[in-house]
Amino acid sequence: MDLLSYQRTVFGFHGCDKRVADAVLTGKAKLSASENTYDWLARGIYFWEHGPMRALEWAIQQSKRKNSHIKEPAVIGAVIQLKSHIQIAVRDPRAIIGYFLPDSSMLQTSSSTP
Repeated sequence: MDLLSYQRTVFGFHGCDKRVADAVLTGKAKLSASENTYDWLARGIYFWEHGPMRALEWAIQQSKRKNSHIKEPAVIGAVIQLKSHIQIAVRDPRAIIGYFLPDSSMLQTSSSTP
C-alpha cells in the first residue's frame, strides 16, 4: 500500500452563491477549481469537512467583499471519497507551516447522488 494512501468517505460542504448551488444541483453546471493568485492552498475546489455552518459563514463573509461573486450565500453538500487527504482546521492560514498537495490523479469525481 502506498504510504500516502488514505481512503475514507467524508461529508464536505462548499460555500457559494445560491445561483451556483442551484445550477450545480440541477445538473446545469459543475463546480470548477479556483485558480486565484490569493488561494492559500493552491488550485482546487474547497470543502469544509462536516462543516455546513462554517461553509455558510465563509460564503457570508465573501458576499460582503467588494466585487464578490456571491450575492446570496448558499452551501452545497457532497459525499467525498478521499484517496489522499489534507485536513486543515484553522481560520488563519498564516498558522500553516507546510502542507502536501495531491496531484489530480489522486482525485475522483462523480455526479451520482447517495
